[in-house]
Amino acid sequence: MRNLQSMDRPRPASASLVSKGVDSMANGSQEIEANEQARRIALLTGDLDKLDRLISDRLLFVHPTGNVDTKAEFLAALSRRNPYLSIDVIEQNILMLDKTAVVAGELSTLVRRDPPEQHVTQRTRILCVWTQEDGDWRLVRYQSGWIGMRFGG
Repeated sequence: MRNLQSMDRPRPASASLVSKGVDSMANGSQEIEANEQARRIALLTGDLDKLDRLISDRLLFVHPTGNVDTKAEFLAALSRRNPYLSIDVIEQNILMLDKTAVVAGELSTLVRRDPPEQHVTQRTRILCVWTQEDGDWRLVRYQSGWIGMRFGG
C-alpha cells in the first residue's frame, strides 16, 4: 500500500511571501496529517474524548451508504458499537486553502457487520474538510463512497 501526500501551494508575488507561505502551508499540512492519523487511531481505540476534540460541532459525516450523521449522532453511534477493526491508508492528498484543508484519499477498512457477526473489508474514497476553529484544526465534513460497488443491472 502506498501513502501519498501532496500539497498545492499558492504562488505569491514576492520571494519573501513564497518562503513564509510555503512554511505556513507545510506546517498546516503536517498538522492535518497528524490529525487524520489521530482520528483514525481514536476510531480504532474508541477514544470518544479525542474524537470530540478533533471533530467540529458542525460536523456532517456522510457514510458510504449515504446516511448522514451530525457530530452528536456519530459519537453516540460509536459509543453503542464501534465497527472499526483496522483502517489502512492507500492514498492521501492534502490541499491547504488558508484556514481550510481538504483531504482526499482512499482507505481499506476492516469493519464488523452484524447480524450475523462478520468482518468485511471495504475500500472507500474519502473527502474530508478540516477548518480552523479557535486556533485548532477540526473536522467539519467527511464523505466516503465505496469503490467497486455495482448497483442495478
